[in-house]
Amino acid sequence: MTEGAGGAGRSPLAVAVGVGALELRDVRSWPRLELEIPPGLALLHGPNGAGKTNLLEAACCLLTGSSARTTRQARVVREGAGVAVVRGRVGGPSGIEQRSWGIEPGGRRSLRRDGEEVASATAFGAGTPVAAFFPERLLTMRGAPARRRALVDRLAARVIPAAAAAQRRYVEALTQRNALLRGARGSMRAPHGIEPWNEQLVELGGTVRAARAEVLSGLAPLLGEEHAGLAGGDLLEVVPDERGADLARALEEQAAAELRRGTTLAGPHLDDLSFRREGSDLRHAGSTGQQRTALLAWMLAEARLVEERTGTVPALLLDDPLAELDDGRVERLLARVAGWPSQVIVTTPALPEPMPVDSASALVAQGTVGAWTSLTA
Repeated sequence: MTEGAGGAGRSPLAVAVGVGALELRDVRSWPRLELEIPPGLALLHGPNGAGKTNLLEAACCLLTGSSARTTRQARVVREGAGVAVVRGRVGGPSGIEQRSWGIEPGGRRSLRRDGEEVASATAFGAGTPVAAFFPERLLTMRGAPARRRALVDRLAARVIPAAAAAQRRYVEALTQRNALLRGARGSMRAPHGIEPWNEQLVELGGTVRAARAEVLSGLAPLLGEEHAGLAGGDLLEVVPDERGADLARALEEQAAAELRRGTTLAGPHLDDLSFRREGSDLRHAGSTGQQRTALLAWMLAEARLVEERTGTVPALLLDDPLAELDDGRVERLLARVAGWPSQVIVTTPALPEPMPVDSASALVAQGTVGAWTSLTA
């Protein structure tokens, strides 16, 4: 890794992650493609609509078991085709593996590692983490609080062993409690049997919030460093906004309103986060370039936290990250990722000038990927 944010203190035993080869069949805009991808920083450039993002998505599917662009995995299937398949060679803690990710008729996902079927995306992607940026991520900053909650909850599930189970159980308890409230909607009395769900909601809600707090505490210094490095010194902080910090008390105070509305009105499922630069919330006061910079900084900080907790350096998949960034931020971002220990794949309409040293580039156009051109020191 080059010097800069995160350069000092990296363990020499950290494991790198990457995709060495991709074979696509009926994936988005690609009917057929075989592609070798070099290690290090690889830039895919070409006109809009050429299929660059779809290649990045395919790499994500092969590394993690899921698309980072959509929760409906069947959307990856090329229009008019019945199945989609991504095969390839993947490197990680287990060495070199042959993997296969596919969507079968009816939308069933097929996952194989070295020929062995894998039951879940979590097991499929174990050991090959990814930190990804797609332009859709800007909705995290601009959209509903659920997107920002998901940002921290996904990270908590990756680095805290018990977090995913607590999140799942909290949702189950919330669903049961809301069902009772809907059944008693308009009543003046709490529905029979709600008290055990109140207790579960308070206990599990506390666990979910504790995991979020632990993640944000660990992320805070890394996020500050990464944002300052990209933005030329500006610091960034993420501030949680809890809906009913004392959840047991909040449920008591909201009891009448919950009966009127038939739903739970306090808890982690309603919490929010704000990205703040010099005290201002970037959701309302930040330009698109500032918002993009903040999310890229989060991605880099997230990758470093995953490395700290697991010893594995996530691969970076960056779709059109340079758009709306000024020249200084473009230069600093490329310098930051050029020495990343794991693979970095970047898509861009046009290659930056100057090109980063120790990088490779290939043109994507007219349904083909050209030969790689390397630039070394």
